[in-house]
Amino acid sequence: MEMKQNKLMKHLKRAISKYESRPVLQCAHYDADGSITVTDSHRLLKIENFHTNEESFNLNLLTMELNRDNYPDTNHLIPELEDMPTKLTVSLGALKRALLSLKTNTSDFTNIDMFDGYITLSNTSDKNESIEFEVKLNVAIEGDKYPIAFNTGYLIEAVEFLLDAKDRYAVDNVTIHMTSPVRPAVLKIEDQKYTYLVTPVRTYK
Repeated sequence: MEMKQNKLMKHLKRAISKYESRPVLQCAHYDADGSITVTDSHRLLKIENFHTNEESFNLNLLTMELNRDNYPDTNHLIPELEDMPTKLTVSLGALKRALLSLKTNTSDFTNIDMFDGYITLSNTSDKNESIEFEVKLNVAIEGDKYPIAFNTGYLIEAVEFLLDAKDRYAVDNVTIHMTSPVRPAVLKIEDQKYTYLVTPVRTYK
């Protein structure tokens, strides 16, 4: 069962650029290999085996018009998973609940600290920067552990997309593949046709 069209369009529109200065980033790129890609340069969503068109083209999702500009080469932005030594496997539902429980402004960021068997997610109160709110979440961790931070809105939207994409599965686990605190993370579910990439933010925590 494929994701319903209205849900898919909602997720695609979320991941395009909100700025008119780069109209090509307001497009979904239909590649001749059958994939579709959207990006705003901070996060990227790619779905493989999406269409059967034999030529590449860009469709502006705001105007539904074709765009003739060259779409950025995004293939080099997606790392090979075997080259990403840190892996966090966690329930998507639990991760979403944890993120929402922090009540972080979606334009702000969420800190993630890694430990044996669990992570903590935290933010800093807007009213009092000395007060930090923290949630503990059980996860399976492989590889190096380090602090990392993400734009909260991007992370929630990635989780919501994957929840909609996996609704035919009984298990809702996602694996978050990471290389370092400053390199993009890749979120993958059991169905490997979906790739959601999110770039971390640098903090001075």
